[in-house]
Amino acid sequence: MNNQPLPNDNRIGIIDLGSNSARLVIYEVYANGGYRPCYRMKRNTRLARFLDADHSLSEQGVTQAVVDVSAFVRVGSLYHVTRWIAVATAAIRQAANGADVLAQIEAATGVHFRLITGREEAYYSYLGIMNTMEISDAVLVDVGGASTEVMLVRDRSLVEAISVPYGALTLTRAFANGANEHQAALIMTFMSDIFESIDFLPRGIGLPVIGTGGTARSLGKIAQRMQRGGIDRYHGYQIDTTLLTQVYDRVSHGSTADRSRLADLSESRAEVIHAGAAAVLALVQCVRAPYFLVSGNGLREGVFYEHWFRSRISPVVPSVRSHSTENFMRLFGIHVEAAERVATCVEYLFEKLESLHRLPARWSQFAAVAARVEQAGTLVNVEKSGRHTDYLVRSSYLYGFTQEELLIIGKIALGKGDKVYRQLSLLVTLSRTLVYETSVTVSDIEVNMKPNKVVLQLPQWAPIDVGLESVQKAFLKLFGAKLSISQNNHSK
Repeated sequence: MNNQPLPNDNRIGIIDLGSNSARLVIYEVYANGGYRPCYRMKRNTRLARFLDADHSLSEQGVTQAVVDVSAFVRVGSLYHVTRWIAVATAAIRQAANGADVLAQIEAATGVHFRLITGREEAYYSYLGIMNTMEISDAVLVDVGGASTEVMLVRDRSLVEAISVPYGALTLTRAFANGANEHQAALIMTFMSDIFESIDFLPRGIGLPVIGTGGTARSLGKIAQRMQRGGIDRYHGYQIDTTLLTQVYDRVSHGSTADRSRLADLSESRAEVIHAGAAAVLALVQCVRAPYFLVSGNGLREGVFYEHWFRSRISPVVPSVRSHSTENFMRLFGIHVEAAERVATCVEYLFEKLESLHRLPARWSQFAAVAARVEQAGTLVNVEKSGRHTDYLVRSSYLYGFTQEELLIIGKIALGKGDKVYRQLSLLVTLSRTLVYETSVTVSDIEVNMKPNKVVLQLPQWAPIDVGLESVQKAFLKLFGAKLSISQNNHSK
């Protein structure tokens, strides 16, 4: 495996010049095909606040944008960014002098910005979400600073999209004269009317709503703080409608400081979170969504995927789980071919031993993923690799799984806890031993089930004097049967 960066185009700097904030993400790509974001940076540019009465961006706003983009460029030089992809969204789109503003930024920083349409902004958010979440049908929403994008997705395809020229920052300004406790209610009524007027939303009735962007992440932080459970990862975090309403109630009252303390929000986010929450809840109620899902990925990730998959027919991966698992293996230097052989063996043994473990079939998938990623922790510490793999699974770049499923996969890799995790972890260990020490494939293994005994028969050419003493002892304890290995009478 080669985890060295590619000599060309190995670090890609993506800049999102938004209405409330400007953000940078630097992606590093490797010769083995793996990729990862290696640096993120945010500046509270708040361009929407610099729009004058005639809808021109003031000189102060231009100066602020130049200062922030220049900071990104300096970071990019340290990381040796070889390609810049920069986009500007609603605030520049709504500015009468938007083209001139971008020309001034490029002249000062050397970075060319593309002014994207509302439809393009929605499309990139769609790409970022659908390439990191295993879901087929949903209503997507990105409540930005000066616009809100709403999308309808069916069978993982973008069916309809619209950009509404109201975001958390502009809504806060528009309803600033109302009392604090009434602002959110007024905003919610206003946005409800807008959503009710979108002709394609009735086709999204009953679908989950997936939110991306700063508003969605902040709602996830607050909800998780209120629940005090789950894993410390907002991507894929599910908020039921009751809890979402409670979050809205919390942020719609009190001062900016009170909101900030709910989940250590920045001051700029705390100032507008009530407006963003009102817009999200209005959409959830409009389509009668069963729950709200938080996506940690959106526009910037979508811009990257469009570039990364530019040679493919479609930039949407057919299976998020498969793609992200393979990328995970490449990132952490796991030998993909060996890991796949172990995973296949795990699935085979799981099926053959069903009468002993009696687990639902879906657990086979979790065990197979654990087999593919279990060696990631060796990059940190070989002796304690299980605990490090568990952490990496829960906290790193493994997408397409629910938070509950990530916990399960991590516990199987760790091999501790409830009996089911230890059983499946033992199957991973047994499979790895067979693949590594005997060089067999699944087609070489015969499983004979006898009363209180399991016999694994291998070809005559395969060695059977492998170190399985500890595995056999654990197998008897966890599965209630003796495990032995013998050679069959067939020649290779």
